[in-house]
Amino acid sequence: MWHSRAYIGVFFPCKEEARCNRMTRIRQIIRAKFRVVILMSVFLLLLAGVSAAYELSIYAPMNVQRGMPLVVNGTSNLPAGISVDVILSRSEYTTEEIARETVTLQGPKEFNVVFDTQELSKGQYKVEVPGVQGYAFLGDSTTIRVVQIIDRTDELTIKSPRTQEMDGSLELRGIIPHMRNSGIQVQVIGPENEVVFGPEYIATQYDGSFSKEIRIDEPGTYEASFTDTKGYIGTYPFEVTPKFEPTPIPTTPEPRMVAVTATAHSSNDGPAYFVVTGGSGKAKISTSAGIDWVVEYTDARGAIQKINNKGQIDPEEFTIDSGGETIYLKVYPYRFSDEGEVTIFAEGADRVGVATEVPPAFAATATPTPKAPLPGLLALLAVLALGLRRGFR
Repeated sequence: MWHSRAYIGVFFPCKEEARCNRMTRIRQIIRAKFRVVILMSVFLLLLAGVSAAYELSIYAPMNVQRGMPLVVNGTSNLPAGISVDVILSRSEYTTEEIARETVTLQGPKEFNVVFDTQELSKGQYKVEVPGVQGYAFLGDSTTIRVVQIIDRTDELTIKSPRTQEMDGSLELRGIIPHMRNSGIQVQVIGPENEVVFGPEYIATQYDGSFSKEIRIDEPGTYEASFTDTKGYIGTYPFEVTPKFEPTPIPTTPEPRMVAVTATAHSSNDGPAYFVVTGGSGKAKISTSAGIDWVVEYTDARGAIQKINNKGQIDPEEFTIDSGGETIYLKVYPYRFSDEGEVTIFAEGADRVGVATEVPPAFAATATPTPKAPLPGLLALLAVLALGLRRGFR
């Protein structure tokens, strides 16, 4: 009788029952050993996978106010010296990478990176650590965090100028409509990253307005940050410029005119004549004091001008535009009874001297006829009246 046994889809004909049973047992032993080999292979593969897998997790806040730093902390058991990238991306309808920081893991394998949010708009972002070539992360790893950037700057309006001239104080004025009759916390950071003011609360008025003068010592960029009961609102830069100092316009001092002088004896019967020469502009002429002098000179048209504005105490003074021409002067006392030395001072002239002859311009008036003093005229009238009285006797 023929018997058959099937093993893994193969049929074996058997002529004897005992022989077939023996072959069946052999086949069962082979199957058991084959299963052991498969299980050991799977176990070794799993063991190799576990030995090559690592953990890495990052942690970030769910919400960050715009302008505040976004701090991402991380832990990993990757070998020291391995570098990982931490990527900040805009994550809304599309993904747009904003910034990337590379960290090289060190001893404790803890790391952190900081992203600046000052220039970010409000919305949804994500921080992510992409895979590291040659290393697999276990299922407990967290390599992506979603972060909301919150912007509250539209809740506060700055009224004071953002550019101010240095005068010893920084003017802060603004309004927060929802903070009526309350207060807002202010902190000011100076140009050297030093705290200039606060954090300190400033009272708000009935309409939410506030005002504060902050003492400062130098020009530069100052950053004022504002916080209310809901949290951080925003940071606003103020530029303080140096105080404007007008540059003095250099002026050329007028040349100091040195007076040249000449002295001569003068009386009504014998006037003194002077000659002023040199100088292309104006010449300032003055006499000595002590006697009431009369000065005559010829102008550009040849007409004789008479100067007698002062009395006995003050000297006569006048200015002549010589135009480079020679000037002739005639000086005599106002009173008949006066005579003496007269000195002529000429500023702006090269030379002044005493004329040895009567200048042609004064030839027709060589003997002046000045006004007679009033007391002499009265004495003359008295003599005439006395003579007439005797003639009628």
